[in-house]
Amino acid sequence: MAAVGNAIRSMNTTRVAAALTGRTSWLTAIIHDATQRLRDRNATVRHAASDALAALWGHARTYWSASALHKSHVDSLPSAVLSLFLLPDAEDKCRAERALVTMINSAQSGAPADETSPAKQKKNKPSVHKQRVSTLLGLVTSLDERGSQALSILLRDKRAFIDEFKSYLAMRKEHANSDTMAKKAAFLAARLPGSVEKFKATVDDGKEKMTRSFETLLDASSSTKQIAAARDYLLNGEPDKGKKKRKVSAYVAEIVHKLSMELIHQDDVPYLFEALNDVNKEDEVKVLKFLEVLAASFPN
Repeated sequence: MAAVGNAIRSMNTTRVAAALTGRTSWLTAIIHDATQRLRDRNATVRHAASDALAALWGHARTYWSASALHKSHVDSLPSAVLSLFLLPDAEDKCRAERALVTMINSAQSGAPADETSPAKQKKNKPSVHKQRVSTLLGLVTSLDERGSQALSILLRDKRAFIDEFKSYLAMRKEHANSDTMAKKAAFLAARLPGSVEKFKATVDDGKEKMTRSFETLLDASSSTKQIAAARDYLLNGEPDKGKKKRKVSAYVAEIVHKLSMELIHQDDVPYLFEALNDVNKEDEVKVLKFLEVLAASFPN
């Protein structure tokens, strides 16, 4: 599956058109196989499959013509990836969310990966925001009933995580009852890959600067510059003395992703409402339901 994802990313329009000429069964087989691998007992296989499907969806929207890939094929992919979020394992849920973000970002032609980060959004042209919004709405309207349900649960779960994490940090400062703290820690750890012990070792025993950075992300009064600096520290860490390479914690990165709304950035929102005028009549109910859940789930 990892090889499939890498191959898809390397394909240009000419190569894809040649590969798919008279071979729609080949494409159907790849999608079917990758979707089935999402249910594999091996987590590594499931995650490689979600990455391959995310790459396929983003690449298809950007480079493949309608004649090269039928719309029905493209539309089936987001729901397939979101099915991961309905599995009980926290790592699967995190992977599903990250795959959706990959879909949104990889479908932006001409936008380097770092240009899709919140830190860069302020400098981006309106066309980049509009393209992100168009891609997001394309994803939302393609979902089947199960996919829409999974996305709603994902967004509500994110809101609950944000509220509980903010409460947890506040209670730590106040030296709250240990039993109450333990329950909150268990709630938060259950939504991350790893144990309660790992959560407590990371958040409770972490550097004070890490705690302040989390608080900055959760503070509605934080400026764009402050949030960008906090994210940079949490995602990239600090360089070792005399070395350019930084220490990066994958676990801390998962917390940051849970605390952030990466499916749509704050500066994209005005363009989202502007784009509603172009939504097809048959998709209106689906989009309005998504906006209702998004409004209740958006950070700050």
